[in-house]
Amino acid sequence: MEGDALIIFMGSLVVIAASIWMVFFKARVPIPEGLPRGITRFTLEILNDWLRLFGGLTGCVGLPMASILALAVLQGGMTPWHFVGAILLFVLMIVWRMR
Repeated sequence: MEGDALIIFMGSLVVIAASIWMVFFKARVPIPEGLPRGITRFTLEILNDWLRLFGGLTGCVGLPMASILALAVLQGGMTPWHFVGAILLFVLMIVWRMR
């Protein structure tokens, strides 16, 4: 595997890792105690709020899509069942997350 396929595959692995972090762990970014008020602290607090509100949903969207994309790269291309599999995985993740 080389070229564009390798870039897509590695990007999918990064999205899979980030999605697993957001879905299965309480995704938060630590804010150091001594960090003064400023743009860095503001950015970290906004990121934590966003992760609290939308991290689980984003992970539920990213995990099936990136998994199917990585599988498609390994198999040599997208087929119709890849789309069906991604949609089913997405629905299962959302239902599991909402329970």
